[in-house]
Amino acid sequence: ADSYLVKGACGLGLGYACQGLLTRADSTSDSDLEATTQFNERASVKEVLHTVTASLVKLCPSSCHSLKKLSICGTFSMEGMEENYDSLDDDPWAIAGLVLGLGNSVVALYRLGAYEDVIEIKNILISWIPDVDSSSVLFDVVNSVSLCMGSCLALPSVIAFCQRVELLNDDLDALFNRYTSLATELLNLKKSETVFQNLLMAICIGAGSLLSGILNDGVHAMKFADVKKFLDSLKYIYTHPYPPLVHLGGMFGAVNAFGAGAGDLTGIGWQSMNSQIKHEKVSPLARNTLTIYFSVMLE
Repeated sequence: ADSYLVKGACGLGLGYACQGLLTRADSTSDSDLEATTQFNERASVKEVLHTVTASLVKLCPSSCHSLKKLSICGTFSMEGMEENYDSLDDDPWAIAGLVLGLGNSVVALYRLGAYEDVIEIKNILISWIPDVDSSSVLFDVVNSVSLCMGSCLALPSVIAFCQRVELLNDDLDALFNRYTSLATELLNLKKSETVFQNLLMAICIGAGSLLSGILNDGVHAMKFADVKKFLDSLKYIYTHPYPPLVHLGGMFGAVNAFGAGAGDLTGIGWQSMNSQIKHEKVSPLARNTLTIYFSVMLE
């Protein structure tokens, strides 16, 4: 397609599509057919990943360094794919859609046995969300805002999946605070461009989804001060004269904190799991506290 937005939508669709691959139970009735189907579906998963990553590199050359770490795509398969193009700041969802497709593919990759690639995709998504506390310059690379938008929306469901299959070894407090710190920094910078309005919306939506997922699993106790800071930021966003996109993101972030999953454009979703980590389930207390605080906040 000539349209960048269509490319992004197709990437998102491919991510959804590959979630249905490699799901059939083994059947002894026709072993040859089963083997052929399995072979074709494994090939399809690899083709989806190659298509999504290749499209990302073409639209956003700065992503090439990170995506080369995915072994399933081949070490040298993305060499020379970079194209000359104008910045996609006017249509940031093109790249964001491809990033979402990449995040949605982790379920199929896990079924394929590509566990290292699942972990690597998680790490890539985290790396595309700037750490405000570091000394690095925010969004110093062309289209890095679009990569951040897609990562903010895709990461919560990827974190949930990795937690469920015991592939997670990250500081959840640090991840959550990365979202909230970035939102605060954007508010302080007072950037009025549409691309930053989209980014702030994506940050709010993703942060709400991440918080809800952590509380749902009940294996990690969130600090109340961090949650309060996030909800205070959301209240500030949708009660002050910001553009409609920012207001929408603030409200979606609030309802997502309660598990709505609104606007995150992912198909993985948070699910409860039986963890062997010996922690008391904290989700009922955390949710009750969150509900009380949110009720007071709305008054």
